Amino acid sequence: MTYRIYIALTALIATPLLTLPLNSFLAADTSIELKMSALSPTMEEGILAKWLVKVGGSVSSGDFLAETETDKATMEFEAIDEGVIKGILVAEGIDRVKVGTVIAVIQG
Repeated sequence: MTYRIYIALTALIATPLLTLPLNSFLAADTSIELKMSALSPTMEEGILAKWLVKVGGSVSSGDFLAETETDKATMEFEAIDEGVIKGILVAEGIDRVKVGTVIAVIQG
């Protein structure tokens, strides 16, 4: 949904100033995108091996959210903030998840 903000230049003329999404005005929308992180400086993609959380579950900073793998290592993906898991966008067991891909969303 989009709202337009108008500045009245005269009583007869109104000029659109901005067109912004509604959520840009709402402080309550504090979604955090969780992105596939690199396990090494040369990593370009990895495997999202297992989710350790479910949609609707609460998480705190430091909680382990998922296990990610490369051909050489397996590491836990850690929450950097607190909130509720709003959505999981990449299913577990998916190979070739590019570094930087949004894999889940937390509602803060």
